[in-house]
Amino acid sequence: EDYDSAGIFLSRSERLSPGDPITAKLRVKLDMRSPGLGRSFRLVERMLATNAADSWAITMRSNVLRRIDLLVDSTHKSLNTNR
Repeated sequence: EDYDSAGIFLSRSERLSPGDPITAKLRVKLDMRSPGLGRSFRLVERMLATNAADSWAITMRSNVLRRIDLLVDSTHKSLNTNR
């Protein structure tokens, strides 16, 4: 899959340049589009721990939380429908 290829590329970039903010942002974006919301959330939280005023990280945190809420709502609706 495209996510797998992108993940492999990013993993290599992360190993070659640990702590690179551009690579970290790409990881957040990739993980938000794949099943990695928890990983995205943890990475954004680390960014905010380093710089609480990072507007990009603040926006992405909000986006990740919104996606998590949608998944929870979808799961609840699915469970209620299957009863």
